[in-house]
Amino acid sequence: MLLNSNQHGFLAKRSTLTNLLESISDWTISLENRFPNRVAYIGLDFSRAFDTVSHPKLLHKLRLYGIEGVLHVYQWIENFLTERSHCTRVNDVFSSFDYIRRGVVQGSCLGLLLFLIYINDIIDCFDDKVNCKLYVDDVKLYTELRSAADSCCF
Repeated sequence: MLLNSNQHGFLAKRSTLTNLLESISDWTISLENRFPNRVAYIGLDFSRAFDTVSHPKLLHKLRLYGIEGVLHVYQWIENFLTERSHCTRVNDVFSSFDYIRRGVVQGSCLGLLLFLIYINDIIDCFDDKVNCKLYVDDVKLYTELRSAADSCCF
């Protein structure tokens, strides 16, 4: 599977509910075994997160996932991201055009998929003892506290 199994955002048979149910199940098992949990929620600004995607880093990740040789998809995505420009319209007045050097197009299926691929490895930043659940750009971290040392995981 290309996307991390802990990602629940905008995927078939995955939702905020499956994210919550998996977490509650883990917490319940821990509590039944008399181990408390520490939980942290990290919410990124949705529009800012989409706007900060680095095109070179995203294209590098696509290559690492093996997208480069598949039906020219890599070249198509590279063209989709390169040399894009935009302007702002307020009533009948247009701003000057400017090139988009970062970010993915919000509101498009491709933009969302590219963003999910871009953040797909965020889980690798955390210790193995830390569980991570994702819903697009929201991150839930939790760990079972089995000893005093475990309280230092995050």
